[in-house]
Amino acid sequence: MPYALEAAEIARRQFSVDLAEKQYLIASRGKPRDNSVQFQIDRGLGEDQMLGGKNANAESSLDAAVRLADNEYDRAEEIGKQGELAFKRGDMETATVKLEESIRGLGAYVPKSGFVMAGMFIYEFLVQVLHTLLPGVFVERKGRLPDSRERLRLHFGSRYAQACWFARSKIRCMWTHFRTLNLAEEFQPCPEVAQAYSDHAPAMSLVPWPSRGIRYAERSLQMRRELRDMWGQGQSLHYYGIELYSAARFEECIDKCREAVRLLEQTGDHWEIHMARY
Repeated sequence: MPYALEAAEIARRQFSVDLAEKQYLIASRGKPRDNSVQFQIDRGLGEDQMLGGKNANAESSLDAAVRLADNEYDRAEEIGKQGELAFKRGDMETATVKLEESIRGLGAYVPKSGFVMAGMFIYEFLVQVLHTLLPGVFVERKGRLPDSRERLRLHFGSRYAQACWFARSKIRCMWTHFRTLNLAEEFQPCPEVAQAYSDHAPAMSLVPWPSRGIRYAERSLQMRRELRDMWGQGQSLHYYGIELYSAARFEECIDKCREAVRLLEQTGDHWEIHMARY
């Protein structure tokens, strides 16, 4: 069992999703008595099955991981993954509910009132104006990388904004997007900052402000290249393509999305591949 767990972690780092799943299943046959070990197996299985498009299996694994989580942090993380899975299955209502629960479990406030949310949107919009006009003062002002809780808040904040795009008002979508972007820009470059910049590209298609969206897509892509994040580069190119499509720059859109598909095919993320092709 220990060797299977180690092999699964190595396979995941190398984007060998199917191999990682097989190793986790081998480890599970050992019937670990320690709930923390079974939690590690179910969590890894859920992530790999979701990446591989095995949604029914992923749902079962993530449900088991939520039941076995022995602290609020792990529980919030697994509930957030349930929201991600619902999003990939097209169940946007469940996705938004699960992601809201996850974000609250991580200690962040999510308003229920539309009036309160509108006021918070105005605040976050003004904060982003300051970040744009005075980057030397506000951007990277914390001078460090986010800790694990902050990383999760950024990650699920990004997913929540995407779910709100489909299932909630555009004001709520833009509020959570700007809040996530503003928080991300307080930290040094990392995958979560790059994701927030990538998200800003399609967000700007709502304004529309294509030049700004393209600029942030390029920032995201450059950051992910520097981080040597293959999946991230594919994802940034995908959202870059969305902004180019919105700007009616169709040939450039095709080029970016083809490159996105090429990179994403090497990571095994079936959902992201299909979206880039679409």
